[in-house]
Amino acid sequence: MQKTDKNIITIVIIAFLAILIPVFNYFVDPYGLFFDKVVYKTWDNERDTIYQKIKTEKDERYDYVMIGDSGTAECFAEEDFEKITGKTLKKIKLNGMTIQEQYKLLQVYTDNHPENKNVILTLNFLAFIEKPLDELPPLESTKTITAEELFKVLFSIDATLDSLYAFKLDFINVHTTNLFFKFRDTKIAQSIPFIRDYKLKVEKRRIYPNLRKPFEKNASVNKSHIIFLKKIVHYCNKKNLNVFFIVNPSHTYEVCNIYKSGIWNTYSKFKKEIAAITPFYDFWYINPYNVAPIDFNNKYWDDVLHPTREYGIVFLSEIFKNQENSAAMIDKKNVQKVIKQQTKEIKAFIAEHQTEIGNYMKKETEDYTPKVLYSYW
Repeated sequence: MQKTDKNIITIVIIAFLAILIPVFNYFVDPYGLFFDKVVYKTWDNERDTIYQKIKTEKDERYDYVMIGDSGTAECFAEEDFEKITGKTLKKIKLNGMTIQEQYKLLQVYTDNHPENKNVILTLNFLAFIEKPLDELPPLESTKTITAEELFKVLFSIDATLDSLYAFKLDFINVHTTNLFFKFRDTKIAQSIPFIRDYKLKVEKRRIYPNLRKPFEKNASVNKSHIIFLKKIVHYCNKKNLNVFFIVNPSHTYEVCNIYKSGIWNTYSKFKKEIAAITPFYDFWYINPYNVAPIDFNNKYWDDVLHPTREYGIVFLSEIFKNQENSAAMIDKKNVQKVIKQQTKEIKAFIAEHQTEIGNYMKKETEDYTPKVLYSYW
């Protein structure tokens, strides 16, 4: 084969791949940008695709937008929000989202949805004691999808690998399972004991009962985060947005961890500094929904940092139906009183559960060893 023929073949192959790869990524759509579908894997590079996600959904209409971290995603469900409030909700989440990233995403969303004037922002104590962090791409345009953003979701290696992963999960795993269920009900399968009696093992729930976050005794609220919180409040006032803030719910074990780690004053200061800027909703440190150990009988928590959807229903009901039995609206007028009461309650809880809390404090930090509850079908 002559060199010219080889070059032509090479060019044809490259051209074919250049067309095939973006078409494959578009139709598999691993990030849920182009079709209304369940997304299986975005957490590895969700920051590279979240601008595109917001911009491609600019024609959708919602009454509220909620912007927050993974606790937001797991705790609050759009269907529950609509059932409780009669209003529609759009959730925008990033794992480990920081206040700086919230500020960017708020701008992108509100520029694409000027009709939506109701904003809910969730705040996380862990983020406020970390160094300033913004891992989102530079914000070149709040409305137009840039060439770089388009490349990341159609032509990049990451997008192609995620498409292959989603294809495997959707077209192979899911469809294979469904085909097995259908086949098992046939007369032929029912006559074969091995197939008739075989049960598929399906994961029903996953919890992390041993998770305990480490804290340094010199941890303090980072001033940069407070500055960005002020910027967000100013931005919302400028755009005439109705905004309210929620401090992420914490399990009582997590609050005890904060207290026993010697940074209770920092935690209290975190609440005071927020209250000085804006009112916010907070769950009482000790309440009926956050005191039980993390196990499969506890429907409200998957680990001490991530409440479940059932807890979100409680929270939303208390906020929007004025049933504040566990949730409290804290502002600069009552923050001192609330913190004093909550400090008294956490001290009493630790005194009454010394063995229980002592055992928890002995756990290795950052232990994400899961316990899994399975169903058999």
